[in-house]
Amino acid sequence: MVRDLSGSVNQSSFFSIFLKSISILFIFIPFVKNSLFEANKYFNDQEPWNKKEDLLRLNTIVFTTLEIVRKVSFLLYPIIPESSIKALKIFGINEADINLSSLENNDFLSKVDKIYKIDILFKKIEKKDD
Repeated sequence: MVRDLSGSVNQSSFFSIFLKSISILFIFIPFVKNSLFEANKYFNDQEPWNKKEDLLRLNTIVFTTLEIVRKVSFLLYPIIPESSIKALKIFGINEADINLSSLENNDFLSKVDKIYKIDILFKKIEKKDD
């Protein structure tokens, strides 16, 4: 935080930092949401379940989708750390392995030799009809 000479927090500086942080979140959250929707659309449109005869294409579809899941989990870690860590357990990635600089690496998962099963990350919330 920005402090003045007396040691108290400069309110205008704090407010400015707060507004910048909020504005970044308004950009960041839609970006992450859109990335997940696009990954889901890509996976569904590519229909990997129909690519059993073309293993190279099947592997590319699955790898690309999983790489997006890894990257989005890294990005969401500061906001929802427990859920991100749960999602990353699919790849055997622990909290200590989270490194945002790896987002540039599109072959990060090529070193992963096993995909682990995890529990459901979020329980479905049923809408009540009143």
